[in-house]
Amino acid sequence: MREHFRERERHSRSLEQSRDGNARFHLVGGGSDFREGLVSVFVSNLNPIVDSIGLWSIFKVFGQVRDVYISQKKNTNRSCFAFIRFETRDEAGRVAQKVNGMHVYGRPIVAKVAEYDWGKRRTNDRPSQSRGIGKDMG
Repeated sequence: MREHFRERERHSRSLEQSRDGNARFHLVGGGSDFREGLVSVFVSNLNPIVDSIGLWSIFKVFGQVRDVYISQKKNTNRSCFAFIRFETRDEAGRVAQKVNGMHVYGRPIVAKVAEYDWGKRRTNDRPSQSRGIGKDMG
């Protein structure tokens, strides 16, 4: 346990929780969007008890993890999914191949390189969040 905390400090990681309750654990770095240039491995069929630190510990054995994001949205079989981000497509592909089918917290996970590329996203990919004029706006 003590070794785990030393490693967390050494890599200067950051754990965040978004407004929707999803957890994100990543290496702290510069840039406006730390995900830019990273390649994601999509991991599904995760047991809901899994956390970002646990996934980081599992995946770091196979490659240099840069970010872990776990969605709290559960599907019908009460599983959740995550994105584990790596520096290169080769590394992400190698990791996905090694961990696909591996049992994590009693479930065989499904892992594949994600199709969505954060570096190429456009602002108009997301629906507008505008809800009209606010009560203090006029």
